[in-house]
Amino acid sequence: MRNAASGRFLRINDIVAETSLSRSTIYRMVAKGQFPAPVQLSANRVAWMEGAVQGWKNQQAGGPPI
Repeated sequence: MRNAASGRFLRINDIVAETSLSRSTIYRMVAKGQFPAPVQLSANRVAWMEGAVQGWKNQQAGGPPI
C-alpha cells in the first residue's frame, strides 16, 4: 500500500530542513547518484518526490528503502 504522503513534491528548502544537508551537498550527491534525482516540474522549477526522499532517509538509517 502506498503512503499517502509519498506523492507530495518537496522543494530544495524542504529537503535541506529534512536532511540537514546543504543545497550544494544535495546537488553534488544527486550528480553522483547518491541522492534521489529531482523531478522537472517546469522550465525553472524542480522538486523531489517525498517518497523517494523518505526511502533514501530509511536507507541511511540502515533499513530497506520504502
